[in-house]
Amino acid sequence: MQQAPCFTIAPVEGSVNITCSTSEALSGIYLKQLWPQSIDIIYYEDEVMPTVNTLFRDRVNFSGSQDKLTITMHHLQPVDTGTYTCEGVTETDVFRPHHGTLVLVTGREFARPGPLLQLLARPAPQPLSGYPPSYTCLHCSSSQPTLSPAAS
Repeated sequence: MQQAPCFTIAPVEGSVNITCSTSEALSGIYLKQLWPQSIDIIYYEDEVMPTVNTLFRDRVNFSGSQDKLTITMHHLQPVDTGTYTCEGVTETDVFRPHHGTLVLVTGREFARPGPLLQLLARPAPQPLSGYPPSYTCLHCSSSQPTLSPAAS
């Protein structure tokens, strides 16, 4: 199971696309929010009406099929900030990507590339052992948010 992108930044009321793809023969695909809380967002099967969590009803669209599904979440709000992951399921197995998608929903003035995007674009120095990656806000101003990995 592969998932793209690794991260995305969107303004309030904006949209994001998350693409889940696989070469496995699946029964269906979940999109789950793992952080800050664990929520099943959608369950999708080809030729079956998708199941959508009430928090995202009328805010989610699908394109493609189970082997390459793009999920678009619309009208994003700050509460939608989180880590999302695709989960492919068969009758006997669950397939997860190596990483999820970090979605950061910001005020309109923050929805442009900058230091945060550069921070997120760097590869992790070592494999992450779980979700979520933890960051502590050291300084957040209207122009330059500065984040640092949280101390363990």
